Amino acid sequence: MISVMNESKMFNNVTNSFFPKMNLLEHIYLLVRIKDDPIKTSVICSNLCVDSKFPYRVFHDVKIDYLTNLDPYKNNSLQMTLKVHHKDTTVEWITMKRSSIRNGGFGIFACRTFNVGELVTVYLGEMVPVMYRFQDIIAIHPKKKNGCFHDEYWFAHRINHKSGDLPNCRMNTCGVIRATKQIGPGDEIFIDYNRDCFCKTCKKDIYFFNLDSSVMEICVNCNKRRYCWKSCKKCKQFLCLFCYDYFQINA
Repeated sequence: MISVMNESKMFNNVTNSFFPKMNLLEHIYLLVRIKDDPIKTSVICSNLCVDSKFPYRVFHDVKIDYLTNLDPYKNNSLQMTLKVHHKDTTVEWITMKRSSIRNGGFGIFACRTFNVGELVTVYLGEMVPVMYRFQDIIAIHPKKKNGCFHDEYWFAHRINHKSGDLPNCRMNTCGVIRATKQIGPGDEIFIDYNRDCFCKTCKKDIYFFNLDSSVMEICVNCNKRRYCWKSCKKCKQFLCLFCYDYFQINA
């Protein structure tokens, strides 16, 4: 385990006035983040549940109302809540539970209000040799921690996809996920995965950029006249949301 260095000296030099627009989790992330090394940063963030000289703790609280299977992930009532602790206060941040999307598996829900631009969570995990639009970081699903639970990090890899004007968060190139709309307690969190899609005209996977607004056009893939939010960066053909969402969810 990579232990967090003694951050108490750093913490003593950091005042709230220095981070006037940062919430508590962003403050913690910037303190422990190792620049250009997402793997070490992920390991450190994963182990912030351990009580140490570091003045913060970030940990999961697990709840299963009705145990129907020894595999915790096969219990529909499974809830895991990310909590942030500082001094004598513990804040419930986000919760992983069954998504509001039918057959959507688990999703992530806000436990508190997030204002526009505020950090919600950070995408953490190991590196894989597959390049996605937002770097090549993916959470470690196959590996299990504490016997039966996966290392869920800060839950970002569990956020479900929505497109058009439905996402309420956006992820930047460093994996930081921020609110693009005000999110209230109990709201499910969505991002546009923004993966490349197959273009029948270009005959390859390619990036489709967002239009300023939806237009009624012929979709390049299904050849149906539908509302389109995306356009191929090379041939400028349009892609409807049905085809776009299919590529995002089934990639």
